[in-house]
Amino acid sequence: MTENAIKFLEDKKKHALEQAQVLVADNRTDEGILLKIRANVFGIFEDLAKGGHDAERLLAKIPLAWEKSLEQAIAHDDHIKIAQEKFKLDAIVEIRAFLEREEKYRGQGHYQNF
Repeated sequence: MTENAIKFLEDKKKHALEQAQVLVADNRTDEGILLKIRANVFGIFEDLAKGGHDAERLLAKIPLAWEKSLEQAIAHDDHIKIAQEKFKLDAIVEIRAFLEREEKYRGQGHYQNF
């Protein structure tokens, strides 16, 4: 994974945590918790990236449990869990989009190491 991608993940995690602190200080704890969840997703992939893991496999594999959890939350009308899982999956979409843009920029046909 490139230094740009690692920096992207670090910056996204930092920004989400900063926003979470502001929301919690403003008595918007539920929203702050969602942003902490988002920060955790960026942190997970930051750690994996630094370990040199394969991006395509991990970006396909890890969110599967979150997608299943979202489906179950929808089935049980659990709005809190729905929001949590959507925040995780939205972060994944953002990571994939960044990596795809970076891939196009580098002009390669597939992800290298994450």
